[in-house]
Formats: sequence, structure tokens, C-alpha cells
Amino acid sequence: MARLRISTTDRGFQGRLVHDLRRTAARDFRRRGVSEGEIMKLCGWKTRSMFDRYDIIDEADLAAAVAKRFTGPATANNRQTVALPPPQSVR
Repeated sequence: MARLRISTTDRGFQGRLVHDLRRTAARDFRRRGVSEGEIMKLCGWKTRSMFDRYDIIDEADLAAAVAKRFTGPATANNRQTVALPPPQSVR
């Protein structure tokens, strides 16, 4: 453990815990679109509860989710209309 303390101090992470780094990695992976299953495998978590424990959702994440709702692709309640050509008469 002393070796880890020296290593983190030398790299500018003084006072950080290994768990802080895992939490940051999980958040960064999720924000970049990596699936939850992939994050769990990368971080060594076998259960969803461990993922939930480390996956921090903050105000910026919630604001981004709301913004996606109004700028993303059309949904059932937010359809984009397409103009169709007028029907042709059949003789």
C-alpha cells in the first residue's frame, strides 16, 4: 500500500483513493457511450449493484439527458412529419 501512495503522490493524485479513480473511470466510460456491461467487465464488477454504487449521476448528466430529449431523433410523442406527394388519380 505504501507503494501505491508513493505512486499516486508522484503523479499528482495525492489524497485520492483507488476507489475514486474507479468511480471517475466508470463515469467517463458511461459519458462516452460505453455500455454498462462493458464498464462492469473493465472495472471487474460482477453485479449491477456494484456498477450502481460507482456510477455517479450528477446535475450535468441530468441536464444532458434533458437536452437529448429535445435535440435527439424523433420519438413516438415527438414525430417529425414528412410531406408526401399528392395521390395520383387512377383511371
